[in-house]
Amino acid sequence: LPALRWVASLKDAEAETLLPLKSITSPADVNRLVLTFDNLIQRTDFVPVMKQVLQTLARYYELPVDVEFAATINTEHARPRVDLHILQCRPQSALRGATVRPLPRDLPQADQLFCATHMVPQGELNGVEFIAFVDPACYSTIPNTGQRVELARLVGRLNKALEGRNFILIGPGRWGSSNLLLGVPVSYADIYNARSLVELSVGPEGLAPDPSYGTHFFQDLVESQIYSLAVHSNGPAPESGEFINWDFLREAQNRLTAFVPDAGANACLKLIDVPAERNGQKLEVWMDGEKGLGFFSQ
Repeated sequence: LPALRWVASLKDAEAETLLPLKSITSPADVNRLVLTFDNLIQRTDFVPVMKQVLQTLARYYELPVDVEFAATINTEHARPRVDLHILQCRPQSALRGATVRPLPRDLPQADQLFCATHMVPQGELNGVEFIAFVDPACYSTIPNTGQRVELARLVGRLNKALEGRNFILIGPGRWGSSNLLLGVPVSYADIYNARSLVELSVGPEGLAPDPSYGTHFFQDLVESQIYSLAVHSNGPAPESGEFINWDFLREAQNRLTAFVPDAGANACLKLIDVPAERNGQKLEVWMDGEKGLGFFSQ
């Protein structure tokens, strides 16, 4: 691997230290290699290139950004050239002009829908009337690709039918994933009327899909002021503070056919009329940059 010396160091077992890699090692040295990226950081343009890229993105997003990237190390010259490839990018912390106020405390758990604590933006949604819910347990049993794609198109039809209504989407894994095992393969055209996308990272230990935090169409979400949230929870009130109210979501009546009459008895997609289920209450979603809380209120 020509670029190996720029990303790895060599472990000196006797001195218990790491040595710079001067040249490509022989196969006998493979077990002594440690990825440190020391030469990449100290002896290439990687750091100034990354600094310039982050500053440029922050200027146009008007916020600091998180990026997922890859790098190509061109070793044809004595000082290698580093080409940076931005794979995903998202602004940190807040949507522009977002409202931030203290989250309510000491709410009974029955009055909460969810609590999220990972990469939460800042903002507030008030008076949410409907919840479109894809049950992770049901989604995992869909037997083939065609039916999963069909479900995504049904979400899109519901999104169109709810135009002008105040609703959020809650579903398994990654909204918009091209890997149908990781989440519902919706496009932006299927979700653009929603006020928020909530991703549920649930499943057997070690198999729960990592949420995307909306990165499959994040720029569209930012421009449309659609909030992306993720809940990591396999049960009620774990130590992290994250929580999803499974009882409410699974026991509420499904009103899907009131808006999509030919949807049939789709067990995986449920439309919940919040005021009808909560004696006139609606859903509030408040986010302070550290915690996102969905709760029922008049």
